[in-house]
Amino acid sequence: MSILKVSIIIPVYNCSLLVIRCLDSVFNQRGDFEKEVIVIDDGSTDNSAELICNYNHPIRFIQQTNLGPAAARNRGIEAATGKYIAFLDADDYWKSVFLINTVEFLEKNPEAMAVSTGQL
Repeated sequence: MSILKVSIIIPVYNCSLLVIRCLDSVFNQRGDFEKEVIVIDDGSTDNSAELICNYNHPIRFIQQTNLGPAAARNRGIEAATGKYIAFLDADDYWKSVFLINTVEFLEKNPEAMAVSTGQL
């Protein structure tokens, strides 16, 4: 049995102050998943790209000129290979049970096409 792959798409634009917290929250998720983390730098002018490239976990890093968050998410979708796709903004983070809760829901409810969650 293969491990379920989840593609996590993170658009970044000048988020050097918060992007490491965001990435840490992704790699600290509970559950037995293969995480394909795709970070799209949408033309940042700060040191976001340097921080992401030096991060200590595998990340697919894509750079593009500034086209906005929707274009960055679409670019991430094009690159994604996981069974499920999750979006996370670079200035946000997940609690450690986010993926396990959403993926378990989707696996138990195959008629569901998406999951939307509350925010704090």
